[in-house]
Amino acid sequence: MFWQIIYLKSQNHEVSRCPECFDAGIPLEGITQGANDEFFQGNIPVLTWIDTESTYVYFLSEAGDRSADTWQLFMEEQKGQWLRLEVSIGDVGTGLNAGIPKAFPDICIQPDISHGLRPIGAKVAGLERIVEKLISDEAGLEKRACRKRPQKKTLEQLCQIHEKVGTVIQEYDLLRILFCWLVELMGFSGYFF
Repeated sequence: MFWQIIYLKSQNHEVSRCPECFDAGIPLEGITQGANDEFFQGNIPVLTWIDTESTYVYFLSEAGDRSADTWQLFMEEQKGQWLRLEVSIGDVGTGLNAGIPKAFPDICIQPDISHGLRPIGAKVAGLERIVEKLISDEAGLEKRACRKRPQKKTLEQLCQIHEKVGTVIQEYDLLRILFCWLVELMGFSGYFF
């Protein structure tokens, strides 16, 4: 019942009658920096543009493809709402980086750091899982070695894993520190957002 009331009320609201008309009436002249990218709904690309100052999503639309012509077409349409981008922050997608300058020839294209940091962060997380497993295995072997009559094989495995755990922890610590420094360095320039 509650949802039916909400639905009926929304039917009388101007936005529900013509969301495209409502969106087209919003002026975008204050937006000069856009974070531009796409995500996929199934196999369909959805172009997404966000104002980096306010985090307002000023464009969200399905597209047939992610080509330079498609990016240019959608950007040109937004010029009708007084969009005047000076900076475009996005991944290194070829369509995006070729199409936006066609619509805004003087635009500054900046690659975002999240796409660049993601593979490094994945390596750090993977190494962290390895360290956690080795520490868990080491604790299990220590528990077995503390029994009244530990097996010779258990003691040999424990010696081997002690060396390996120390080395892997040092590698992980170093990589984690370097990764955190890299993230912080990106933040000093104001580029982190």
